[in-house]
Amino acid sequence: MKKNFILAVLCLIISAMTFAQVPQKMSYQAVVRGSDNNLVTNSEISVRISILQGSTDGEAVYTETHLATTNANGLLTIEIGDGTSNDDFSVINWANGPYFVKTETDVNGGDDYDIIGVSQLLSVPYAMYAQSAGNMPDVSGFLTEETQTLADVVSVGNSANAQLKDVTDPTDNQDAATKKYVDDVIAELQATIDHLSEVVRLGGHDFVDLGLPSGTLWATCNVGAINPEDYGDYFAWGETTIKETYSWSTYKYCNGSSTTFTKYCNNSSYGNEGFTDTLTTLEAGDDAATANWGAGWRMPTSTEMQELFDNCTYEWTTQNGVSGEKFTGPNGKSIFLPAAGYRNGTEFVSANSNGNGFYWSRMLYIDNTLDSVEFHFDNTHTSMGATTRKCGLPVRPVVAE
Repeated sequence: MKKNFILAVLCLIISAMTFAQVPQKMSYQAVVRGSDNNLVTNSEISVRISILQGSTDGEAVYTETHLATTNANGLLTIEIGDGTSNDDFSVINWANGPYFVKTETDVNGGDDYDIIGVSQLLSVPYAMYAQSAGNMPDVSGFLTEETQTLADVVSVGNSANAQLKDVTDPTDNQDAATKKYVDDVIAELQATIDHLSEVVRLGGHDFVDLGLPSGTLWATCNVGAINPEDYGDYFAWGETTIKETYSWSTYKYCNGSSTTFTKYCNNSSYGNEGFTDTLTTLEAGDDAATANWGAGWRMPTSTEMQELFDNCTYEWTTQNGVSGEKFTGPNGKSIFLPAAGYRNGTEFVSANSNGNGFYWSRMLYIDNTLDSVEFHFDNTHTSMGATTRKCGLPVRPVVAE
């Protein structure tokens, strides 16, 4: 059965640029899913990349193929310009855009490609066009101590008889550009590239690869948040919507008290009329991350939380005036979790400056069916724990396997 190639993120990166020479490669990343919406992990797939000129169905000025392997999270990474091709990537005239990237794939590693889509190249690849500053006519033989003026430079090699102007702030094709101007543009592009290389996106939400042993990818924001320092929404464990009161009387999986559970109950003393089941991990329909952010996202397991503690350095800090914990992974990349506190009944408890951060896992606390596993922190310590299921806690998602 053929599987579809789902493009979750396109990240075109040009790096290590200098004024005289720009590498002829662009990094490309994508998350691959099958027709069953499951990630295609640790699999060798073939990809054909085409650079189209003018429009989404324009002429292919460059085509190459790659045989690459997805990682444990279905993430594919290749370099455009470094594949198998009969074309010359370096001769593409980026000034004659717009240009578009067409992606085709065969998840079986053959050449039975499925066309996935076409995306327009925006500003990043045009950093390579800046190398044209290194192709100016050689006028060194015409300049002497007596003739080193801008007027002399303009008169040499200017076969188009176009006026060179606006040296410090070029806007038109015939404008001159100083080395400092080009260097400043490259520096600005590099700052954008550095951000893109650190943060990628799935379903409209950013995540970061912290370099953890399992390859787990952590979201940069809580569910319901826009920025990393925003608290976001609060959920009772196993519930997927917010509410005004967080109590047993409003809890979805009991009949009004802590001894009438109707789901996720491993002790008949707490079950409604002795009810028990074997469920200790949230099902997808009860996972606040999956329900609110879509397939590909879920709440972390207790093992993934422990891995975050064991492999990251963490510090109590502030971000945009909000206190919280910053976790920095083995590769130097980091996430910030605000001290968002929690909700109990109608109260909002222990948030911000000297408060606590509490975050749900998707695991039931085995020793007590009343509680579920969470991790928490304040300005002195960070640890795993358990909190009563009826309380409202924030959720920080991970990318699902």
